[in-house]
Amino acid sequence: IIEKGTCWCIYDAYQVMKYPTIENDRTKDGKGNSSFVSKITGLYPNTSYTVRTYAINGAGTRYGSEFYIQTLP
Repeated sequence: IIEKGTCWCIYDAYQVMKYPTIENDRTKDGKGNSSFVSKITGLYPNTSYTVRTYAINGAGTRYGSEFYIQTLP
């Protein structure tokens, strides 16, 4: 793994199949197979986001399952 981290985008219920990619906002949390912790900053208050992890290797980019978060007002 040459890069790993977390990517996210604002959740829009009207956009079907809207998943974050490394083209969206993302953290870069190192290399290799070890576990990692991401610190996501700059989120808007009272906003829903879709979040998922990613890893990049020689074969391309792979993503983890998406989950949804809601920031506080």
